[in-house]
Amino acid sequence: MLERNIRPWLEEMSNEYMGGVEEKFIALVEKKLLSKSHPDKIIKILKQLLDDDSEEFVIKLWKKLVLEYLKLQNDLLWSAN
Repeated sequence: MLERNIRPWLEEMSNEYMGGVEEKFIALVEKKLLSKSHPDKIIKILKQLLDDDSEEFVIKLWKKLVLEYLKLQNDLLWSAN
């Protein structure tokens, strides 16, 4: 899910917030997601890169994660039937 659905979204958000696709930014966010970091910790780390936009970004990120998780659950439910 991370590589297929979240990474393209991160590239889009990187372009929106940073004016281009920043691989270090994307890798940092992916690393924090894989290590199951608390959202507050991610906000704190991203403050250095996004300033006041870090909280808004993390809220969007969590919404995206929940949406993709629900889609995955729905697909699994339908494939089981």
